[in-house]
Amino acid sequence: MISKKGKRKVIYNGVNYYWYIKYPLIYIISEDKKLHLQYGFDKDIPIDTLYIKNLLSHYYETHDS
Repeated sequence: MISKKGKRKVIYNGVNYYWYIKYPLIYIISEDKKLHLQYGFDKDIPIDTLYIKNLLSHYYETHDS
């Protein structure tokens, strides 16, 4: 388990992920801690659940498991 304090939850393909922002990076971590992602972003882009799901989708499309 990871600390959920200050993090937002998103469910993608049945897996729980938690994400948070520490400018200039977005951090995405799977609940089992097997996946840790970091993405830079521009302050002018609205960051929401859909944006996080798009990042996860792009990650899994380019990293076939």
